[in-house]
Amino acid sequence: LNDDRERVINAGVFFQEALNWNDRLFLTLGLRVDGNSAFGENLGLQRYPKASAAYVVSDHAFWPTTWWETFKLRAALGESGKAPGAFDAVRTWRPVAGEEGQPAVTPDQVGNPDLGPERTREFETGFESSMFDGRLTLDVTYFNTVTDKALVPVTYAPSQGFLDTQLENIGQIRNRGVEVSVNAGLVRTSAVDWRARLNYSGMESEVEDLGGQEVLIGNRNYAIEGYPLPSFFGRKITNPDEIAEPVIEEGAFIGPSFPNRIIGVGTNLVLFGNLTFDALGEFQRGGYLANWIGYQNALRGVWKLCMETQAKLRRAAAGDASALNDVTALERAKCAIDRTKQDADFWTQPSDFFKLRNVSVTYDLPQQWIPGGRSASFTLSGRNLLTRTDYDGLDPESTDRRDDPFGRREYYQLPSFRTLQASLRVSF
Repeated sequence: LNDDRERVINAGVFFQEALNWNDRLFLTLGLRVDGNSAFGENLGLQRYPKASAAYVVSDHAFWPTTWWETFKLRAALGESGKAPGAFDAVRTWRPVAGEEGQPAVTPDQVGNPDLGPERTREFETGFESSMFDGRLTLDVTYFNTVTDKALVPVTYAPSQGFLDTQLENIGQIRNRGVEVSVNAGLVRTSAVDWRARLNYSGMESEVEDLGGQEVLIGNRNYAIEGYPLPSFFGRKITNPDEIAEPVIEEGAFIGPSFPNRIIGVGTNLVLFGNLTFDALGEFQRGGYLANWIGYQNALRGVWKLCMETQAKLRRAAAGDASALNDVTALERAKCAIDRTKQDADFWTQPSDFFKLRNVSVTYDLPQQWIPGGRSASFTLSGRNLLTRTDYDGLDPESTDRRDDPFGRREYYQLPSFRTLQASLRVSF
């Protein structure tokens, strides 16, 4: 029987004031003050201020509202905090069996009376605009987020008697990027209404300070100063495309764990007011994924993409050196038949892709087809109908690390299903 109980108390107060000048300038000022029982004993209340402003430029008389209806500038600056765990600030002990089986304890966590929240400060600015009688709308945002005093597990000298890591507020992480949303009415007539939309997100992440630490935060995912958070590090083939034996760099940066460019494209087409077509697709690029399905099955000699290469490696091992005349260094490493030369790091690869997320067609049935009913519609829809990628696993988005927000590994889990659905909806 195991019984774990945690009691965390968080109390705070929040103030906010909204100001409006001439229905054109809008200001919001706020302050939150928090206390938390998980803070170290030397830490007091924490203050998180915020301020935002918006200005409707298109309300001025000089604005060409005949074709450019609205234009609003906006900016905001604010802070937030993330408290540590219930016992992260206190010294803890681990029960062990002592001499002759007597109950005893051994040092576990050293404790940190100055441990406080992880603080995040974000600045964002941008604008919203509408033109050509609403046919074109544009929303652009730039953001710059700095996480200061990040909670980082630090390893102390073993001579202190504490072998476990202890959280300290030493990290600094920066995320910045641009988000753009465009909606356009391409055709608008009595018979045809065709609209399109585009969403773009470009993000850059960097660990700026970790107090010299290199922190493992997921399955072969690390936080290391000067690199995106998180990133894959490990053994890397430096001559992947050469017809040669692999040259391996130890502890190398392989790539960021998550994509840094996401583009969503969609369209909506209505014909004659009763036939509607919708489609949504998405591009993602910049991220890496560990293909452990391929790695494990290559070890067993049953991975289809390695079978030909492994046959050539066996011929070479039997004395036929010419068998490797067209086998690259990366193929020799990934599909090695000598288990001492195989490594999951060689299977960490770019996971760029395009997916057709959703497609649907809806037909509004004539009312005379539904006696006694007010309306009816028939819909055919599909999800995950198409994927285009160079990733050689099953799904470039999948991961088995559901309990680990930073881990990225595809390992014997089912990819997203392709589904087709037909539905009839009638209202009376």
